[in-house]
Amino acid sequence: MPQCAAQFHRTLTFSYSLPRFFADGLFCPAMTETAQAKRGGKAFHSILEPHFDFIHQQRQRRKTWQEIAGLLFSEKGVRVTLYAPYRFYRRRLKRAAKPHWENTTIDSQPGRPNTVPSRPQSRPAPLPMKPDFKRPDLSTINTEEFT
Repeated sequence: MPQCAAQFHRTLTFSYSLPRFFADGLFCPAMTETAQAKRGGKAFHSILEPHFDFIHQQRQRRKTWQEIAGLLFSEKGVRVTLYAPYRFYRRRLKRAAKPHWENTTIDSQPGRPNTVPSRPQSRPAPLPMKPDFKRPDLSTINTEEFT
């Protein structure tokens, strides 16, 4: 600990003038070494993940996001802002629409469907009928009449 304010100011100025990796190692090398050496850990999971079905039911009942946030707190004990259920729900629906690489099997090929479709293949719409318009014969028209 610095003994006087001037020494503290010099130490503070010196530490800010150094690049970040020098300044971190200067004061507590043991803490930065363990923090940088340790990687990985548990993946992040939203606190709302187990309550997706509840949020979905409330949306089908046409509840607002603010009402859903209040219901989550009163019924489930989960305190969140009114934006959290909205962002979670939209992100979850967006991800559900995309296939995940872990869920696909090796046997299934995107070009070859394994199952027969339950509905018949759609056909293109028929072309419209040609109109009864007849082009005038240019050999019979005298263009010098119009000038």
